[in-house]
Amino acid sequence: MPDGRDTQSNVAVKEATRVVDIPAVVSLKDFAELIKVPPADIQRKLMSLGVLASLNQKLSPEVVTRLAKNFGLTVNITAGGPTASAGPAAAAAGGSAKPVVPVKTRVKGAGGPVARPPVVTIMGHVDHGKTTLLDAIRNAKVVDSEFGGITQHIGAYQVEIDDPLNEGQKRKMTFLDTPGHAAFTAMRARGAQVTDIAVIVVAADDGVMPQTIEAINHAKAAGVPIVIAINKIDKDGANPDRVLTQLTEYDIMPEKYGGNVLAVELSAIQKLGLDDLLEAILLVADAEVDPKADPNASAIGVVVEAQLDKGRGVVATVLVEQGTLRSGDAIVVGSAHGRIRAMINDRGQRVERATPSTPVEILGLNSIPSSGDRLEVAKNEKEARQKATAKAVEDRDTKLAANTRVTLEDLVKQYRDGTVKELNVIIKGDVQGSVEAVIDSLARINHPEVKCAFIASGVGTIGEADVEQAAATGAMIFGFNVRLDGAAAKAAEAGHVVIKEFKIIYDLIDAVKLAMAALLDPIYEEVPLGTAEVRMPFKLPRAGGVVAGSYIQDGKITRNSSVRVRRGKTLVHEGKVDQLKREKDDVREVAYGYECGILIPGYNPEVGDSIEIFEIKKTIRTI
Repeated sequence: MPDGRDTQSNVAVKEATRVVDIPAVVSLKDFAELIKVPPADIQRKLMSLGVLASLNQKLSPEVVTRLAKNFGLTVNITAGGPTASAGPAAAAAGGSAKPVVPVKTRVKGAGGPVARPPVVTIMGHVDHGKTTLLDAIRNAKVVDSEFGGITQHIGAYQVEIDDPLNEGQKRKMTFLDTPGHAAFTAMRARGAQVTDIAVIVVAADDGVMPQTIEAINHAKAAGVPIVIAINKIDKDGANPDRVLTQLTEYDIMPEKYGGNVLAVELSAIQKLGLDDLLEAILLVADAEVDPKADPNASAIGVVVEAQLDKGRGVVATVLVEQGTLRSGDAIVVGSAHGRIRAMINDRGQRVERATPSTPVEILGLNSIPSSGDRLEVAKNEKEARQKATAKAVEDRDTKLAANTRVTLEDLVKQYRDGTVKELNVIIKGDVQGSVEAVIDSLARINHPEVKCAFIASGVGTIGEADVEQAAATGAMIFGFNVRLDGAAAKAAEAGHVVIKEFKIIYDLIDAVKLAMAALLDPIYEEVPLGTAEVRMPFKLPRAGGVVAGSYIQDGKITRNSSVRVRRGKTLVHEGKVDQLKREKDDVREVAYGYECGILIPGYNPEVGDSIEIFEIKKTIRTI
């Protein structure tokens, strides 16, 4: 609200009359500064009038007057300012002038940051419809290619949509589709760190779930604005209000409840509410992010995903953050380096350059980088090689230092009495992100007696070298979405190496847990069966010892059951029942209230001895 002091030379706030002088042409951002109101509040007010406006949108005098009235002010429109017309916000709210659409294009030779497409990450719980939502937006089928309907690694896609703020204009947005399964927590976190806006998808019929909460936490930790997409409103049992209420428990205050988080109800399958979601994303991008980058700067990017393709070699999906990446550039990516031989966009088309916020696949690296590695353009291949080598040395030293930081307490805990066992494993996956996710999930398995030891990991086909390494170290090989070549299969059979292949990550994790559990000593538990009293020892021909003529006092006795014999309070013998007889016949079991003959090797019975009968139950342990 106005504080009674001039804020600029051409603006005078007259507290007594609550009148503010406003130029004839003013942007939404400048208008907000002049009347001392947050821009987001003005945008929300326009939204309530059915209008979306960016920070740089020009407002007509009619709109300015109407907005000021809503904030308890009277405006005095003054002459001056650049000649411009009202934007679509003005037209929709009563302005009559033709809109002037700002063109956000790179000017040849211009320097400094310019507007770039916002990067939007789709996050949320498994099976809440994240990839289906992205499909509906970009009109492509991704879900059909995923095993079990679960996204297995990050995908980056750029779409061009009608700009709801500027009629007849197009606007680009870049989407990251992150997996929803709990195993991919690290990948979701990485997605949040490279994004401008996080769209968290929540199923209206399921509500807030564990991975929903994780996604919220990752977005908050990355400091990015959140937009809530309440999906599946067309399903039976859908309850969007319940979702909004649940979100408030995690400090997400929807606008409907007086907060500042936009929540859009939609159905990705029915394609309902998609325009509302896109408008909300653009509104947040303009109001809270205002994404910009310098396309003329040296190119910088981040690796979204990387894999080894049999026909093309190392393929890395890169999101350009700054500058323009060009085919032929010498690059260093983490400890990998090379020269870009080709760049392919998300539609499979070969491109020669990629501007900020553009995802592309690049070919030409000498090794597979890790997801999240930074890409930089070098002067030449020699410089790229030097930087990559230095980074490799730094990574190695860091790893060695981490491996040596073991306390005496750790050593005592791990090796005392030799109780800690290790399951040696080799992990092979289709892409680097999947390998990292598998290793991260297995590393989280905590057990005091057994742990998972990673002998090696990598991307690509399971080959003979992997089998040889497994045979030398006694490791099992676990493959995720990769195949086993013929030579490796023969080598594994000859070397008795166990190889397991999986298409779903949690099946792989369950298999590793089962293998780890097999190393645990089983639990042996004594289960009482009954008691017997010796009443008359006697010998039988060919019995092989003295038979204890006994009476079953409770429970039962079975052949081969374990026994403990007490004479008074003294333990005189422990062993197993070798023979069990009734009326000179061999029997398997004698129940309570019956007499029988019991032969226990090494035991010389006396009248009055008490025989405790029990069995040892073996329980296989699980993790």
